[in-house]
Amino acid sequence: MTHSYANAERLFRRFAEFAVLTPDDRDKIRQLAHKPVALPIGAVIREQCIEPTCIYLLIEGWASASINLKNGTQQIAKVHLPGDLMGMPSASLQETADTLTALTPVVIGQIPLERFAHLFSASPRFAMAMFLSSQRERIALMDMLTQIGRASSFQRMAWLLLDLHERLSLSGLCEPTWFNLMLLQEQIADILGITTVHANRTFRRLQREGFIRSDRKRIEILDRRALARVANWERRAMASPPKWLMWDVEVSLFEAGAEVVGTAPLRSNA
Repeated sequence: MTHSYANAERLFRRFAEFAVLTPDDRDKIRQLAHKPVALPIGAVIREQCIEPTCIYLLIEGWASASINLKNGTQQIAKVHLPGDLMGMPSASLQETADTLTALTPVVIGQIPLERFAHLFSASPRFAMAMFLSSQRERIALMDMLTQIGRASSFQRMAWLLLDLHERLSLSGLCEPTWFNLMLLQEQIADILGITTVHANRTFRRLQREGFIRSDRKRIEILDRRALARVANWERRAMASPPKWLMWDVEVSLFEAGAEVVGTAPLRSNA
């Protein structure tokens, strides 16, 4: 079953976060994964320890990147949300480092690495935007590692809820004060490095103390400032674009009167 890019504008936010995209850039991005497919909940999108040949654009649904250990256990290292590129780190390896699994029904676009490499050479703007986006991902993993290593389970739970809400907000997939949490208790426990029983107890404490209200999958954040204080939450301000990056190509296009789209401002060397 194939799907059209009904939510293409949402996907462009990831690519346009650090660069101005021309109409030609946008057309190239649309063509990256030209045959999206739907997969059911629990489907393995890509296994660990195989030759990496593709990356995957998550168009709809939630997915996980998990590392399977030799003793039979696994650790969810990343929750992927719509607009994420999945499997990117393994492109640098001989064998994939993680397993990608659908946490909900998903729609994905499969992108051969050769096609992705061609876009890098065809669009320097895209290449730089992806480089900067990968650095943002690195910061996110550093923040998560800090939480796992230094925060209490109560703080970790608060941090996770704020992080998911923030990421969904950037893609326009939630409301200002609430979102749908598409994770099971055991998956939350896996992400936070605690037991399922402890995750349930911690979640209930957040409700009891008035930080959140839960109605099945819907999570309403009642006091965001208080929840942020508990979690030691820090909103990272992205540089769009960084001051050190001079988009000479965009300046030339602008002076030539070409149409450009995106969020990053143009700057000259003046």
